[in-house]
Amino acid sequence: MEGKTLKEAGIEAGFPERGAEQQAIRVIGRGVDEGRAFVRILEDEGLTDNFLGKKARELMDAKQTIFAQKDGIFTDSRQVEALETQRKTWETVNKLKGHLKEQSSGDVNIGLMQMIVQAVQSPGTDDE
Repeated sequence: MEGKTLKEAGIEAGFPERGAEQQAIRVIGRGVDEGRAFVRILEDEGLTDNFLGKKARELMDAKQTIFAQKDGIFTDSRQVEALETQRKTWETVNKLKGHLKEQSSGDVNIGLMQMIVQAVQSPGTDDE
């Protein structure tokens, strides 16, 4: 919709020219209500902005343990930076802050929510 009138956006979305503006307004309003409801659900589950900010900060410093073995016996382990986790967190935080824009027309929110849910539900993964 960027740079378009509501009528133009409605037509582009496939609504007939007559009534396209009203249809666009109805769809946008429904999306806003659904978005607010989803935010309430997340917050009710403890996923507040403060919690997510703290979790993102932790993930920016994520470590992982790598193991060495010889003949099937573990001989050494070492903590190293979990660079992929740190990179994904950096990218997500910068997208949320508006510093990075998605270039594809795909839905960024689904991938973002999957990453947040994985980060919250999997504190013992090898990427931390």
